[in-house]
Amino acid sequence: MIEDELTPTRRQFPRIPTENVVMIHRIGPAEQQEVATARQIGLGGLMISSVEPLGVDSYLRLKITIDNEVVEATGRVVWEKPADDGSTDVGVAFI
Repeated sequence: MIEDELTPTRRQFPRIPTENVVMIHRIGPAEQQEVATARQIGLGGLMISSVEPLGVDSYLRLKITIDNEVVEATGRVVWEKPADDGSTDVGVAFI
């Protein structure tokens, strides 16, 4: 049996690869705005590539451009890790 068959998936919804522009507005005392790129998206959240860390448990207002339409959402940062290119990969759960 392969290792993947033994490991339960933690993700509730599947994600698909993408390259969408995301305007991020961090909610709270350290408010900031930046433009990032969505790398994966699904019903429960997305993974973005950010210039800098956003902070685990930070709340975000997101404007995601999909097929020339802007979709607004609110999310919470659930994980971060440095990417090979110097950016930060950020996992965001929609709330």
